[in-house]
Amino acid sequence: MISMKRLVTRAVILLTVIAAGYYVIILGGPIKQSISIGSCHEEYTYFITDNTFQDWNTAGHATDNFMEVGNAYRFVGKCLCQEPHSETTRKNLINILKSDKMIYLSYRRIKQLYRVGTDSIKIACDHSKEIFERLAID
Repeated sequence: MISMKRLVTRAVILLTVIAAGYYVIILGGPIKQSISIGSCHEEYTYFITDNTFQDWNTAGHATDNFMEVGNAYRFVGKCLCQEPHSETTRKNLINILKSDKMIYLSYRRIKQLYRVGTDSIKIACDHSKEIFERLAID
C-alpha cells in the first residue's frame, strides 16, 4: 500500500509538470524583457517556445519573437531620433539600424532613394516614420 506522504508527493509532482507544460506549451512561456538605450526604454514579451502553439492555433496570426524584438527596436529607434544628436546617440542609432534586417532594408531603401552613400542619421530621423514603422499582423 502506498503511504499518504508518497501519494501527496506524486500528486504535487504531477500538478507541477501539468502547470509547467501549460505555461510552456499553451502560453509559450512568456517572459517580459526590455531594451534601454539612453533615455529610451521599451518592454516586450519574449516567448520560450516562440509562441508556436498560438501561431498554430490562430493559423499564423500571432506574433513571434522576431516581431516582438523588432518592434521594440523600432520604438527605441524612433525615440532616439527625438533626442538631441550627440555622438553616443548617433552610434546607438546606427547600431539599431543595423541590428534588424527589416529596419536595415527600409533604411537602405531610403538611402538609395535620396542617393546618400554614408550612414546618415539625418536621413534616418527625417524618415523615421517609414523606417521605424511597427510591424503588425492583420
